[in-house]
Amino acid sequence: MPGLGGLCWRLGRIVAIACGSLFLYASGNAAFAQATETEKLLIAHIERLEKRLEVLEKAQRESEGGASSSDAAWPDENGSSELPAEDYPMATASLPSSGDASAGGQYQAGGQYQNGAEAPAGSEASSAHVYADPGSPAALAEPEDQDALRDLYVIRNDAVTVPKGGVDLSAGVRYVRTSSFAQFSRAVIADVGIRYGVWQGVELSLNVPYYYGHRSTQILPGEYEKTNLYEFGDVSGQVTATLLTETLDRPAVFGYVGGALPTGRAPYPVNKGDRGADPSNPFYFFQSAGHYAMVAGVSLVKTAAPLVFFGGFSYSHFWPLELTGNEYQPADRYGANVGFGLAVSERTTLGARVDVLSQGELHFNGQVVPGWRAESVGMTFSLTQKVGPAFFLEPSAMIGMTSDLPSAMLGLSVRKSY
Repeated sequence: MPGLGGLCWRLGRIVAIACGSLFLYASGNAAFAQATETEKLLIAHIERLEKRLEVLEKAQRESEGGASSSDAAWPDENGSSELPAEDYPMATASLPSSGDASAGGQYQAGGQYQNGAEAPAGSEASSAHVYADPGSPAALAEPEDQDALRDLYVIRNDAVTVPKGGVDLSAGVRYVRTSSFAQFSRAVIADVGIRYGVWQGVELSLNVPYYYGHRSTQILPGEYEKTNLYEFGDVSGQVTATLLTETLDRPAVFGYVGGALPTGRAPYPVNKGDRGADPSNPFYFFQSAGHYAMVAGVSLVKTAAPLVFFGGFSYSHFWPLELTGNEYQPADRYGANVGFGLAVSERTTLGARVDVLSQGELHFNGQVVPGWRAESVGMTFSLTQKVGPAFFLEPSAMIGMTSDLPSAMLGLSVRKSY
């Protein structure tokens, strides 16, 4: 155990850094208007360190130079220098979620809480605490800062984002545009969705789309075939669960299984006997697959406040569809994604994501249809802006980086958390 002088020097340096940070923070930077709460946190850290110093001084006197029970708090022969856990506020900045934090505890990836809030009995948080330096942004963040970090739009379909008993309601609209040598297409898609936290670390989601699709195809010079669709898309649902909680050494791991119902029209003609020909209908801009389908995937999420990094893999299977005696069987689809989020402020979160999809050829009446193989790459950017109590505005933009994706997709959604 180091001497009392060494202990005082270490704690004195921490106190000096905290005091210096407080002075710089309060020195007049107008961008930090909410200095009062941060000052309280800093003062609380300083008081906690002073009390710890008093305890160590008393232990030093009573031990008459011998080792005390506080040895584990200071560097040992292996070089460990962690302060005891009670001197560190819990600051597990994990997956941005959409649950309401008004109850005090900030819900984290895998059922963890932060800001010192106590996790409900039986939750996984008690075995996966991660501690942060008292002077770090994660430890000093106000509740609204950490709430903004939970609301990352680009990961919401791949991870648990709603606490037990929580409900998220969302409604949005997307504009899709694409063009080629002889065609121009656009669609407006409206979505209504709900997410519900069934248990701690388990949520259910449901999404219902409706769309307008327009396509203009040049048949001859100056002659165009124009079509319009007003259709429901494919209704989809999903269950997502926490497989591993996040710790200092490993990311949080989530798994999900979902499915889609063919409530939308299939993108095929219904002419019987078109064997061997391309069965797609090129004159309509469909926004539905028209097949029963299932999807399964896994996602990894790691945080370094105010950043969160994620990546994952997915697999989709489509069941065959029969129309007027013809059978259509799409190939299985494989996907991968990687991205990150950034909590810019207590009310604003930015996100970016890259998706890669690969799908084989369509089978029509048992025969392979050439030209249906696709390897798609798209990039999505998102902004989550808190505009009221548990009420969020979320614009997004997707850029198709390959020809088999739309040129661009713009979206805007609103979300209310309960």
